[in-house]
Amino acid sequence: MPTTTGDPIRRNAAQARARIVEASRGLLLETGLDGWTVDGVARRAGCAKGLVHYHFGTKGALLSATAEQLASGRWRRIGAGLQLRGPAAIDALWDSVLAAVRSGETRARFGLLSQTATAAAFAPPEALLNELAFRFRVAFDQDDIAGEDAALLLAALDGLEMQLLAGMDEAVVRQAYHRLLLFLVG
Repeated sequence: MPTTTGDPIRRNAAQARARIVEASRGLLLETGLDGWTVDGVARRAGCAKGLVHYHFGTKGALLSATAEQLASGRWRRIGAGLQLRGPAAIDALWDSVLAAVRSGETRARFGLLSQTATAAAFAPPEALLNELAFRFRVAFDQDDIAGEDAALLLAALDGLEMQLLAGMDEAVVRQAYHRLLLFLVG
């Protein structure tokens, strides 16, 4: 007997999409963009490759959804670190940098940034920059931090992650991180 409501079907479709995006994210973190394939995503999600194509249409669309999930997670972690104050915020932001590098997220993010179709997911919207600036002002008791300063902080964190990914000594990068924050909070 046909159902009279589409809610369970839509819920199952949303769950399938979420499972596929999570599988894509996991594979990307594990193998980087070079080892990422739609076949690998389907295997990891426990579904047929056709279901991946049904939900996303193209490899680029799936990578875009994956990039959006990675970017969203990054914004949440940075924002959470900035909910703390003073030295605790400094330590939380540094832990966020290390976690991104160690988990493979940094490598995945930079790989996706090289793809025109997915790069836009990592450009923070103005509202997010303003929110991060507000949190930065509160965390570090600053009056004159604006959205542009938050963009500078994000770019600097990217650079620190890149240095760690390239194999630079962690202590040297951490010292640069502390000097950067001293510069920003004056």
